[in-house]
Amino acid sequence: MENKNDKIINYSNVTLSKLMEVVNIESLVNHSKFEEWFSYKYKINEEESSYLEKLIIKNQIHLQNYNEISLTAKFIAPILNKIDFTNKKIKEWYGYKLEGRLNDYTLTGSPDYLVATGIEVPKKPFFFLQEYKKALNPHGNPEYQVVAEMLVAMTLNKKIIIQG
Repeated sequence: MENKNDKIINYSNVTLSKLMEVVNIESLVNHSKFEEWFSYKYKINEEESSYLEKLIIKNQIHLQNYNEISLTAKFIAPILNKIDFTNKKIKEWYGYKLEGRLNDYTLTGSPDYLVATGIEVPKKPFFFLQEYKKALNPHGNPEYQVVAEMLVAMTLNKKIIIQG
């Protein structure tokens, strides 16, 4: 149960300075971490290419005007639905609350999308967290939202490192 002294930060309006009150954040650029990913020689087959081209053509005139829900429903979800993440232990979650305590702060909110364990609610989130904003806002930056969500994922998974 929360008390009046709890410090609560909602993902939707998190700022870098607020996150730095919770943890010591340091920008670290290490491109070698991604060399294996970027050097992987996946060949998009004709069916996949055709699907993506049709999706782009169907949505290209509207993409710049989509809000978060429209972009997810019309463009992102169809791509994600081509990947079957669902098994007995994990599944996709759209807009479910994800909350955790870290260094006397409660970080809370509803990520647009994540892959996690759980039956009725997400329990242990994996690397897949997605946020989108049409434009940067001083009271809510999608990059900082994802960082806050990743911090909660680390806490819930009892890990000291998460990459994304």
